[in-house]
Amino acid sequence: PKQAQSLDPSAYLAAIGPDVMVPATRAFRDRSVELAAALAVATEPADAQAAFVESMLQWQELEVLQVGPAAAVGSPAGGEGLRDRIYSWPTVDPCAVDTFVASGAASDATFFEEALVDDYGLDALEQLLFSGPDPVCGDWGGLSAAEVDARRLAHARLLAADVTAAANALVVAWEGD
Repeated sequence: PKQAQSLDPSAYLAAIGPDVMVPATRAFRDRSVELAAALAVATEPADAQAAFVESMLQWQELEVLQVGPAAAVGSPAGGEGLRDRIYSWPTVDPCAVDTFVASGAASDATFFEEALVDDYGLDALEQLLFSGPDPVCGDWGGLSAAEVDARRLAHARLLAADVTAAANALVVAWEGD
């Protein structure tokens, strides 16, 4: 019988980096920039849904490639944990997303320090853009549907900027060494 050969993770990552990961991470970063731009001019969540879908479709190509900087910290695949910052599924909490937005804590300067991975990223953006006019959780204090949308859009802009920053970090990591 043939003896199994061990694969050096750094050799594997170096082999797929330039031809697979760099183009895919750049494409995702570009979609995330387009999502942030759509949110910047959106007046209601539906205005940014198509850009979200394009970002998510591009991310799904990377989702199956959880290696290098996207892999979990400490994994043998060279993980830096950027994947969860971008998309934490199946760890999602729609109730926490709405609760943050309703309480106003979503706009605090310390939001990303205090929030868990299921409170931001593409999965939280999906909740904000597609959940409809009725909040899932939180005390919205009798806000109108338009006011709920305005708060959700404001938070979505914050989250999209962070997704873009994480996408850029992913590109920089793959383009580096």
